Amino acid sequence: MEGNRNVLKRDVKRQLSRACAGGVPYVVKEFRRPRKWMPCLLRADRGSWVNSRRLAAAEIPLLRCLGWLRAADGRGFLLFEDGGDVTLERTMARRDLPAAERLRLLEAAVELLARLHGAGLVYGDFNPANIMIPAADGALRLVDYDRLHVQYGWVPMRRRVYNLVQFMEPLSAMVSPGETAAIPEAYCRAAGLIGGARTELLRRLRRQIPGLVQTDGETA
Repeated sequence: MEGNRNVLKRDVKRQLSRACAGGVPYVVKEFRRPRKWMPCLLRADRGSWVNSRRLAAAEIPLLRCLGWLRAADGRGFLLFEDGGDVTLERTMARRDLPAAERLRLLEAAVELLARLHGAGLVYGDFNPANIMIPAADGALRLVDYDRLHVQYGWVPMRRRVYNLVQFMEPLSAMVSPGETAAIPEAYCRAAGLIGGARTELLRRLRRQIPGLVQTDGETA
């Protein structure tokens, strides 16, 4: 799969690409720092494989993980079904995107986050670069789910805020103040947070997101 690669994102440890093998496109995640000595149970690539099963069992929309491979030098690879090369981050950076479509995508993303929390799952890296928009249906799907924390019972407010900040910070230069304010409100509706729970979430978010508009029903 070395030829015909489209890199979706890359850091010192991992690379997410769209690749083609035998004329069939896939999304491939490569773990770039091999540690042959590491026990299998502690490997990040194994964790992603397990998390794919967890998310699928909870009926969370995601790119299905088709396989987990290990190279002789210790590198790990995850093979996902093809989701195209369009991430939510790339899409929101487009200046020609209609306002109604921008709002739809933002609301769909936080509805996806609310579904995760409703299933007792905290996604460790909920940012727009890890959300794909397949061309076939335009619905949002998760990819690159190394870190997933299982909460038994109610997801604490601090973890909800943590995920929302992860999502909102990379978008800060791409969205308007009105769109920024719409994100937590859409999350509260999707997660069923009302009254004091909604007020507490918005208050905590305002401490971490500069310029977040105060809304009706809040007190500073």
